[in-house]
Amino acid sequence: MNLIIYLFTILTLTPLANAKRVAPPKVDSILRGGFEYSYDIESLSKGCPAKHKTCGDRVFMIARANPSGIQKWKTELYQVIYDVKLETDVQTIFPKSLQFKDKNSVELVDESLLHYLVNE
Repeated sequence: MNLIIYLFTILTLTPLANAKRVAPPKVDSILRGGFEYSYDIESLSKGCPAKHKTCGDRVFMIARANPSGIQKWKTELYQVIYDVKLETDVQTIFPKSLQFKDKNSVELVDESLLHYLVNE
């Protein structure tokens, strides 16, 4: 009986051990006063790992005129620096939500629940 329970546990939990992280949350851009607010993720260095290179991502908030798409401003919110000895997918911190905090500010919250507030 113990062998059956052991085999059942191994067979049902093994796929979970190999699972990668879930897809990042979908965060839609938001509109106010003729502007669209969104975020962008840029790689700090393409082709990592390599000596003397910093691997990671930079996350920006962007305001664009709507509907022309002309960029009003772009500001860096945070950086994620990767440990090259670990898989990047477990280190990436994606934005989780984007909302207006009050009449003059936009707030982005990341997966670590850190809040970034930008005044327009």
